[in-house]
Amino acid sequence: MIESESETEGDSLPDPHLKEQDKGIIEAFAKEDHRVLTNTEIADHVSVSKRTVRRRLDKLDEKGVIGKRVVSGVKLAWLEQEVKEPITVQYPLLRYVRDHSSVQFFMLGLAGGIISVLILLAAALSIGYGIPMGLIGSEQLLYYGVLAATVSALFILVAVMFAVIEWLLRYLGIDIESRLEKLID
Repeated sequence: MIESESETEGDSLPDPHLKEQDKGIIEAFAKEDHRVLTNTEIADHVSVSKRTVRRRLDKLDEKGVIGKRVVSGVKLAWLEQEVKEPITVQYPLLRYVRDHSSVQFFMLGLAGGIISVLILLAAALSIGYGIPMGLIGSEQLLYYGVLAATVSALFILVAVMFAVIEWLLRYLGIDIESRLEKLID
């Protein structure tokens, strides 16, 4: 049984350090209403080629994680073991953040912005009221606050740039992931 993605190495099958495609395959079973999936359905969920799905399913079958069978020319697969859903299936917002670089950069920019506000607030208190801030001078606090604000603004600009690029690729129908997968295969 897979308890979590950070299981210890001493546990039995399956390997807790599954390849990224394996995690996607297990997530595919968690997303569907039925327990038996075709290779095509799995490939649609993990955004990789059917060939890659077939290879990963073969590996998972050898480990006893999934079972597979061909019925009337259709390749079917199902989970052999009880598998706990990854956290990204339980919380779709986490999956969205994981899958979109623009959101990750925006979150970094937002966190940097909060930090810069706190630093600038400390600098304002230090300069305005003469409150000492320990080992660091008020001018240094002001400098670091402005630096943090600048870096966070750059992260937000990069996030917007990534969001525009992702939108353009989707709008133009260009699928970078499948093209990269073909190069790797």
